[in-house]
Amino acid sequence: MGGGWGGVLVDRYSNVRKLVYGAMNPCTVTLAELWPYLQALAWYTAKNAGPGRRRKKEVNALGRNMEIHIVTDNQAVATCGMFPESRQAHCEIWAAVDAYRQNGYNLTFHHVKREVVDLNFLVDAISRSARKALDDIPEDALTVLHDKYGIPKEATIYDFSPDRRSCN
Repeated sequence: MGGGWGGVLVDRYSNVRKLVYGAMNPCTVTLAELWPYLQALAWYTAKNAGPGRRRKKEVNALGRNMEIHIVTDNQAVATCGMFPESRQAHCEIWAAVDAYRQNGYNLTFHHVKREVVDLNFLVDAISRSARKALDDIPEDALTVLHDKYGIPKEATIYDFSPDRRSCN
């Protein structure tokens, strides 16, 4: 089954808000719950992207680590984020979170129920829309291939060869 995610990075230092969202198929609940934080952190800390890289240099010059608070409506994510020994799945994905800690980011996870924070309503609706949009992607792609190459609209993944272009 597919999963959608959404999140908002709020940088109080630069007054920047960045909406991140997406979907993948297949997906697990834990992956969908973790992905917005990884996506937001990747943007925020990337060279020539978000404001976090410059801010981290300023904070490090003061001899401190960068403080990042992650607010989630998922109790398990908050618990696993704060207590790594409680993790039972997706160790590879959690390793990406831990890599931020090893690179000078203090990550603090907070559990806040969905109905308490307005931004949670927004990202919940966006993540649901992203997940639903996944259902249309294969049909949309086959329509394009049909229009461009005459490939039958009812073709399946088994009709496509992995080593050459042909569709029967």
